[in-house]
Amino acid sequence: RALRLDPRDVEIRDRIDAVAPVPVRSPAYVPPVPINVVALLALACWLAAWGVLAAPPRYRPRSGRAFAGGVMSAGVVALLGALELADRLESRSLAVLRTSRPLLAGPASASAIANATIGETGLLGAREGAWVRITLDGGRAGWVPLASVASLDAPPGDQ
Repeated sequence: RALRLDPRDVEIRDRIDAVAPVPVRSPAYVPPVPINVVALLALACWLAAWGVLAAPPRYRPRSGRAFAGGVMSAGVVALLGALELADRLESRSLAVLRTSRPLLAGPASASAIANATIGETGLLGAREGAWVRITLDGGRAGWVPLASVASLDAPPGDQ
């Protein structure tokens, strides 16, 4: 939750990495770039490209159109990156395991299909009574008691 509020906080990032490093492909990974910087880069690229194209042909460099096309493409890529960052920073359906436990094949089942350790973050899925399905890194998924997860989208006092 802290990294989602300030993605550039080196101290928090170091503490999390010391406990359990988060792989880049994990749903819990938070890129160390603020979304505003990427969005401003996209806007700057877009405005620069149109500024070059809006210049009268006699003042425009010979390769002005190619330059503008490249900068405009970079702006679109930066915009898509900003949208991806915005999606990644929303903590909807993310939860942290409060305890190490087995991931069960079904609610209240006795057969464990994988193990999970305290502090792992995953995506919450279906809920059935006091049970919830959680998907973790490495393709591990299973059912755990709802009380054994702390939702990242709930305010700290509501858990």
